[in-house]
Amino acid sequence: MIIIDEKGDLVIRVTELTRDDGGERSVVGVEEFRVRRQTLIEASIVWRKMLGSLTWAEGSQDTVNFEDDPLKSTEILFRVLHNAVSEDTYEVPIKDIW
Repeated sequence: MIIIDEKGDLVIRVTELTRDDGGERSVVGVEEFRVRRQTLIEASIVWRKMLGSLTWAEGSQDTVNFEDDPLKSTEILFRVLHNAVSEDTYEVPIKDIW
C-alpha cells in the first residue's frame, strides 16, 4: 500500500488494465493508496457525489475500487491533491503517466 496521507481514512484500490489488438483486457498492476476522503471530496464534484453522500455505495465504503486507471498517474494526482509530492515524482517517465 502506498500511504499518501498518514491520517487517511479511505483506501483506493486501482487496477491498471491494458488491451491487446483483439480488445482483450488484462491486468497490468494493482495498487492501493491510503488517502483522505475529505481531500478528494473537496477536489472534485464527481468525488463529492461519489464519496460524500450515501447516494452512491462508495459513500459508505472504506475501500473503493478504480478500474482501468494508470497507476502512476493516479499516484501523482493523489500526491498533488494531498500536498505530498516527493522528489521522485518529478522523475517518472512520461510513458508511465500517459
